[in-house]
Amino acid sequence: MLIDSDRHKGAPHVEVDDRGGAHEAARHLLELGHRRLAVLSIGPGPGPAARGYQGPLARRLAGIRDAFADAGLTMDDVPLAEVPATRAEGYRATKELMSGPATPTAILALSDVLAYGAVDALRELGAGVPGDVSVTGFDDLAESAWLRPGLTTVRQPIVTKGRMAADFLISAIRGEDQHPHQTLGTSLIIRESTAKPA
Repeated sequence: MLIDSDRHKGAPHVEVDDRGGAHEAARHLLELGHRRLAVLSIGPGPGPAARGYQGPLARRLAGIRDAFADAGLTMDDVPLAEVPATRAEGYRATKELMSGPATPTAILALSDVLAYGAVDALRELGAGVPGDVSVTGFDDLAESAWLRPGLTTVRQPIVTKGRMAADFLISAIRGEDQHPHQTLGTSLIIRESTAKPA
């Protein structure tokens, strides 16, 4: 039974549309007018990113690249920070991103937890969210609706994914395994953490 990994012939598999969800989030920021974006990705960090990505992260980065290509842009100059998926690391990485010569007007975090850390760092730096920097996440954890400002994020059906994986596993144990594959949809939830660049 595989969850959120690359497909493997002969194994039941459940995933979400990571590529489509990330594409929506990036397109949302680009349509608002943002051109100086940064990406907070999940990885072992610190260190150079975008090497050896597989599974959901590879798909999410591909979705962001798709959105840039649709807008006639590339990600060549987009800062990409690879850090462990904790609020503290999102905070630390955002402080580093904001210390560079060309600070981003928007941060695309590939998890809500990293986005929470980004908002913490921006608040400490005196940068308004979204007045100075817009922030998006991915997951739509319960806290995202209660964060101030509320976090714009990609909602994935975490509970449905877990239940479906359990059903597939039980079927396999019973010998009923037909090696099913299911991709669940995502949706962009727009809240107060994103706006047009100042």
